[in-house]
Amino acid sequence: MKLMPKVNLSNTLKNDISLRFEEALGAIALIVIITDGYLANIEVSLLSTILSRIELFSNYPSQVIERMFNKVLTIFNQNGVEILWKMAVKGVHHYLYNSDFALTTDVLLADFDVSEEKEQLLINLCNYLEIPEGKTGEIFQIMLKNQRL
Repeated sequence: MKLMPKVNLSNTLKNDISLRFEEALGAIALIVIITDGYLANIEVSLLSTILSRIELFSNYPSQVIERMFNKVLTIFNQNGVEILWKMAVKGVHHYLYNSDFALTTDVLLADFDVSEEKEQLLINLCNYLEIPEGKTGEIFQIMLKNQRL
């Protein structure tokens, strides 16, 4: 599956669905994992672990995170990755841009499969979120260091 660098804005949702900002963060992280075309159980477990370390999700029971993943995967299955991507980046609050980039980087590095598509997705996310290049490098280095610990 290839993620498009630019989302075709003429695509419309098959259902009138929106994502809360927590779901948007989870959706972007999930998109990073599914760019290889499939979602393994270990990847879902990995993503759940990463999300639980984030303060925003720290008090979420596993059932709530599972429902969130189910909603995001339903949107993906019914509408495709372009629409899910559009909804997710639109749903992220401005004050969470750096956190979203850090989460996405953490997931990308934890998946141990940094493909060209995933790199492009990260670049697209940086551009959309307007994170300065110096800041992205700083966040990436921190997340890389955390992965080694």
